[in-house]
Amino acid sequence: MNKQADEIEQYQQDISYAESHHEELLKQYPEQWAAILHQKVVGAAPDVYQLIAELQERGLPTERVVLRHLTRREELLIL
Repeated sequence: MNKQADEIEQYQQDISYAESHHEELLKQYPEQWAAILHQKVVGAAPDVYQLIAELQERGLPTERVVLRHLTRREELLIL
């Protein structure tokens, strides 16, 4: 596989991890944004922009991190 295909595969694995561990992550990081990379939580914060800034400061590839808002409230996203 080439590098781009590997990155896509890893991203899909991280999405699957976020979905399959949702309840566990919600208990650990309630009402926070979690950043997942290589099937691990690499950061969490109540504000997504704060989390992205922290990831960038640590030199993590934010374009490849899966971000999930862990909440029990139903959210409406306007795109």
